[in-house]
Amino acid sequence: MTVTGFEQVQTGLESVVGVRDLGLGLATLDVELSISEVTGFVGDLSQVNTQAFTTQTAVQTSGVYLLGSLSRGSTLQGLSGAFLSVARDEAEQRVVCVRARTYRIDPVSRLP
Repeated sequence: MTVTGFEQVQTGLESVVGVRDLGLGLATLDVELSISEVTGFVGDLSQVNTQAFTTQTAVQTSGVYLLGSLSRGSTLQGLSGAFLSVARDEAEQRVVCVRARTYRIDPVSRLP
């Protein structure tokens, strides 16, 4: 067995969250979320399907927020012809809800 090369592809769920204190129990929440998966190959190259979600919102202490959602769907239908008949119809729907929950927003104590 001989390996001549490879391609590393990172897929899945990736998230980046930033929080900035605004005072009085309020904060700004920056969220970047992406979902990706390998959907096929063309020659030796992988084809990656990616969906991204970005938002910036103000939140307060003890709040629960629905920031948004990502929806993915796919459909597979059967084939039919003179010599081939495949009766297979499938549909798939996935929804990823992006939620945030804050417990306590306090400024960092400063030493005198």
